[in-house]
Amino acid sequence: MAKLNGSLLWELSLSSSDAKSYVFGTMHAGSDEAYSFYNLAARYITNCTCFANEADLNEMNRGNAHLYLEGDQTLKTLIPEKKYIKIARIIKKSSGLELEALDRFKPIIIQNLMMESELMNNSRPPLDWQLKMLADQLGLRQTGVETVEDQIRIMNAIPLKIQLKTLLKSIKRLKESKRGFKKLIRHYKMADLQKMSEQTKKSLGSLRKLMLYDRNVKMADWIFTQSSIENTFVAIGAAHLGGNKGVLNLLRKKGFLLKAIHE
Repeated sequence: MAKLNGSLLWELSLSSSDAKSYVFGTMHAGSDEAYSFYNLAARYITNCTCFANEADLNEMNRGNAHLYLEGDQTLKTLIPEKKYIKIARIIKKSSGLELEALDRFKPIIIQNLMMESELMNNSRPPLDWQLKMLADQLGLRQTGVETVEDQIRIMNAIPLKIQLKTLLKSIKRLKESKRGFKKLIRHYKMADLQKMSEQTKKSLGSLRKLMLYDRNVKMADWIFTQSSIENTFVAIGAAHLGGNKGVLNLLRKKGFLLKAIHE
């Protein structure tokens, strides 16, 4: 059986149908590396009547209360003052972010913002937003593989203590974290889904079931159902695609014929 690797864009079809949908692995960033395969995606999205991002970005604007700590909690109230001052200095130097402005955000959100700052490009939006805008121009129906409620539930399932521990660990090992992130970017540019999956599993540690495996199953179920309704272009984080428990392998087990698209 052919390995599901070496491409970020995959054509899906069932042997009983000529209808085709597509799954594309994205990065939630606007860097040159993230845009490596944008033109390829843009060519094939025109074959579809529906566009699905990992989450419906139209819904994302409806409220962001779930991003914040509860009640009067702030990061300052969760860690000692000396440590707070120290990590504020480190975050400012490494990413340009002011911790004071992020003080009410949940630790997991601060960590994500730090990661994303490494891949931002002020001249263009993150790749998933760019794809959404293209879908707008093409007049495609839009939806999300996950709902905002799904993502809130996942976030709330991670105990605050674990979120804080993970954030502080990533700051303490900042150079190591940055090296790992750059490695992930290289894997993306090479369309090495297997290595992206392996690295993501390792970095998630005990959270891999919640953050990766369980979500992959639900994503594959959603794609299977949606693709039977209409030709859909699905854009989800590339780390969800590869590996035995990845979305592509789960779709193949459901009977899909998968074809890697390179040009």
